[in-house]
Amino acid sequence: MNKFFTILIILALAAGGFYLYTQSGEVLDEQAPVISENTSTPETTPDPNKPLLQGAKINRMIPDEPENDPTLTKEKQENFVSRQGMFNEVDLIHKGSGLALIYPETSEGPILRLENFSVTRGPNLYVYLSRNGNISSSDQLGTYHDLGPLKSSKGNQNYKLPSNHSEFKSVVIWCKAFGVLFSSATLLP
Repeated sequence: MNKFFTILIILALAAGGFYLYTQSGEVLDEQAPVISENTSTPETTPDPNKPLLQGAKINRMIPDEPENDPTLTKEKQENFVSRQGMFNEVDLIHKGSGLALIYPETSEGPILRLENFSVTRGPNLYVYLSRNGNISSSDQLGTYHDLGPLKSSKGNQNYKLPSNHSEFKSVVIWCKAFGVLFSSATLLP
């Protein structure tokens, strides 16, 4: 009977420790990318009457204080996000939220911005671009491009994109240690 209670206590402590581990973490708040001065307005302008993502509050102001740059009107800034997606919950353990925004032309080249981002903490998490869309399980990853380690499990962060970024359909948060999907965002125009 003593062994049973000891095992039960160990399991309860392990579950509590795992919960605290997944809920803590430093919040990152990188600045939004700066639009390149020689950037022209994209050929296709989004329809202002059509919401980009239903129910999402989108903050796409570039730079963070646009009033300091009178050449960048709000309308012009909004045209610089070419695609975006919302991170999803994969299962009870692997959860993500926030936006993936693609800025194709910035002073640093094309940038992926994770905004108001949060994901369950885990070991060895990486940011991938996948050629597949609507990824909801680990076996759907397909062909991908590695953007590097996830900088933080919470907050705003930027990643440099390859020149062929338009060929990819999803942003994926992937655990390299266990080959597990933590969250994904399908990129839509």
